[in-house]
Amino acid sequence: MVGYLKEQFARLAEQYENVYFCAGFHPSELNKYRKGDLEEIRALCMHEKCVALGEIGLDYHFDDNPPKEVQRDLFYRQLVLADELGLPVVLHSRDAAQETLELLQANKHLLKKGGLMHCYSYSAEMTKDFLELGLSFSFGGPSTFKNAKKVQQL
Repeated sequence: MVGYLKEQFARLAEQYENVYFCAGFHPSELNKYRKGDLEEIRALCMHEKCVALGEIGLDYHFDDNPPKEVQRDLFYRQLVLADELGLPVVLHSRDAAQETLELLQANKHLLKKGGLMHCYSYSAEMTKDFLELGLSFSFGGPSTFKNAKKVQQL
């Protein structure tokens, strides 16, 4: 699967001057991970139009998501890969705020190029902790929901 995506992303980015991409294993897709896929991600990240490694992280929202140990392992391994390649990371974290923060704090040395907390929805207090790690934030569609007061305040 990764090889197919590699060709699609590269072809699209090469076709359009202002199109760039990120590559990585989203935590909810890790059940599809196979031996050798991380090397395919490495190759894709080395494409001249790949600007970050991501979305990577932890997602504990759904019961059928990959096991937490698998998510933590591949999250860490992708942080190492991003550091080796000198790329920032695009981070996904859902229902895993404290664990995401702790893993990033323990591996701050791997965040030399920074990163983006994608679709951020955690507390203002945690925002300060993520900022100390040199991370930026994006706020996705849920920020438009009427009951999204916490995100709207941020």
